[in-house]
Amino acid sequence: MNRPAVARSVFYFTDSQAFGGAEQSLFTLIGALDRSAWEPTLVVSESPVASVLADRARSLQVPVRTVPPLPLGTDGLRRLPGFAAMLARHRPDAFHATLNSPLAAKFALAAAVMARIEAVVGTVQLIPPFPLTRSSRVQLQVLVSRMGRML
Repeated sequence: MNRPAVARSVFYFTDSQAFGGAEQSLFTLIGALDRSAWEPTLVVSESPVASVLADRARSLQVPVRTVPPLPLGTDGLRRLPGFAAMLARHRPDAFHATLNSPLAAKFALAAAVMARIEAVVGTVQLIPPFPLTRSSRVQLQVLVSRMGRML
């Protein structure tokens, strides 16, 4: 098996507001990553749990980048270009967002698409029963059509 001479970078993103199963799954994934092939970075939104997430990542020797929140609505939309610019500067080979609902982190995923990240993946950890509006369904369809995978 040929391995890359230089490890490829993957940015893991979470905008979690609490530490639970989705976050544990994220750290299990990071912990199992083949570090000879991949260099992970955790990108977290400023939140009450950001320091807990950052401490956990650092215990795994994973660098951490803290970014302003990208909430749903116009505040998140206004911050999207700055997040996309940060991703374009760092050029990770892959971007993986952990979501707690189908539209969570939509602006982070859209920023990764805008920054032309080679592989963009979203993993929805929880799918609570809630109806999507027509607008939300269209947004999700457009976003997913431009991503590598939505799991």
